[in-house]
Formats: sequence, structure tokens, C-alpha cells
Amino acid sequence: MAVNLADLAAKKKPLVFEFEGDTVNANYYPHKLTPTFRAKLNRIDLDGSADEQAHGSAVKMIAELLAPDWDVMAGDEPFQPTSERNWYDTLCLAPQGLIAATVAAISNDVGKQTPSE
Repeated sequence: MAVNLADLAAKKKPLVFEFEGDTVNANYYPHKLTPTFRAKLNRIDLDGSADEQAHGSAVKMIAELLAPDWDVMAGDEPFQPTSERNWYDTLCLAPQGLIAATVAAISNDVGKQTPSE
């Protein structure tokens, strides 16, 4: 059977990482990472000094890779998309450090993958 790129792109993979002493459980789409996408991801400024446009680009990339089902909370409510706010807009409200930690976790996880994953 032939490999279907659309089916591959839809496959999620669990992602667990630490942020500020807590564990974040998430899922992401590892097969959405093309060589070009990976190169852009690697250029994301992780030290928090990026300007607003660069931060927006980083968030856009994370919104494409990260499934909107992580266990991050905003008070008593899940920090996830709503009927008023899509995933990109939701992530734009996240702290820069959380976005940077997510980028680092995805980059680290992708680096550990074997060709069969």
C-alpha cells in the first residue's frame, strides 16, 4: 500500500515536557514537519527577545504542529480554542516562555525519532 502524506500529517504523537516545575501533556503532528518547516522552527528565537512579528510567526508554526488538546489551564478552564478564539489566537495569549518550551520540546522529540516513526 502506498504512503498517503495526508494520513501521515494527521497522525498525532504524545509530547510531555516540563515548564516552570509542572508537566505539560500535549500531542503534536510530527509528520507536518518538512525540511523547510524544520529549518524555520530551528530559527525561532527561544530567548524571548523576538519582536512581535517574529513571535507571531513562531506561534503560527506551533499552532500548525500542536494539537489543540494540551492540559494547560487558564484558571479553572482549559487553555484551548473556543468558539470565539481559534488555536492561533489562543496561543498568542500564551506566555513567551511556554511557547519557547513547546518549540524546544517538539524539536527535541523530533530529533529522537527513528525513521519508522
